[in-house]
Amino acid sequence: MYSLGVEGWAHYTEQLMAEQGFYTPEERIFQLKDAQWRNVRIVVDVGIHTGRMTYDEAVRYFNDKTVSGEVTAEREIYRYSKWPLQAITYHLGKRDILSVREETRTAVGEKHFDLAEFHELLLDYDGIPVTFYREDLLEKVKARMTPSLERRRAPLRKRGR
Repeated sequence: MYSLGVEGWAHYTEQLMAEQGFYTPEERIFQLKDAQWRNVRIVVDVGIHTGRMTYDEAVRYFNDKTVSGEVTAEREIYRYSKWPLQAITYHLGKRDILSVREETRTAVGEKHFDLAEFHELLLDYDGIPVTFYREDLLEKVKARMTPSLERRRAPLRKRGR
């Protein structure tokens, strides 16, 4: 379960790098290739552990979709067969972080949302899956990013004589 938070953060930061414009077009292609690899891993992992794919079918599918070669495909499928659902933790963890990020942005408003501050608060939970601290994080973010009532009020104008 710990990998849900840690792997989710790793996968999230890849998307964040793209959002922030850090990738060249070539690097973006590699990022998308890695995303495809992870998606294939999820299909294979779920297929094997639900009995919808045999080991050999999983190897063939993996090799067909990733063009990784038979040996690599066999090693990967062996690994997935021994570590159920690890492959999906990347995606689920990233999905949860993106979800709480948008929930936070909506709660405090675009004008007051600070991505760096959100990340600082998120990382205080040290890789624990978002599910366990979502409400606590939302409260902390609201407290730090929502302007106080005094700052929201327009200053009173003095009436001239």
